This record gives sequence, C-alpha cells and structure tokens, in this order.
Amino acid sequence: MSSLKPESRRVLGRLNQEPTHITWVRESRKVTKRELAAAVGKAESLIGEIEKGTRNATPDVLLAMAEYLGCPVSMLERRVRPAYASAA
Repeated sequence: MSSLKPESRRVLGRLNQEPTHITWVRESRKVTKRELAAAVGKAESLIGEIEKGTRNATPDVLLAMAEYLGCPVSMLERRVRPAYASAA
C-alpha cells in the first residue's frame, strides 16, 4: 500500500511548469508520453504526473523536454503573475 495520503496527489499550487502547455506541445508534435519519457530518461508515470500538475518538473527535466519537443523552455515554464494582477 502506498504511504502517500490522498491529499498529496492533488494538484500542486507552486509548479515550475504549465501542465497544459506541456501536454499541448507534446500532442501537437505527435509524441507519446512514453516517447518523451524515454527521450528525457524518466519514467512515463512521471511525465503523466508532470502533465497533471501533481509532480513538479525540475529545470533540467523541463529543458530536456523542450529540447526534444523542439520548443523554447519558456513555452513549458509556469508564468508568474505580478502581485498587482489580482487587485484588478
């Protein structure tokens, strides 16, 4: 049995990546999660969790993904909103 509590599998609040962007780029390039995982040397399950937002991608993994997918790493990174954006 897993030692992870159910709440630990929820979407993380502070991510390095934009999960939907990674999925969109990967699918638009016709690359499977398995192919991407093999290319970056990680488990397919990790790629799935990164795309769901339940695991955080390290900068090295993001860079490797971007290189394999042929896009700038900034396309996969989380966009930070300025503090004043929520005041509007």
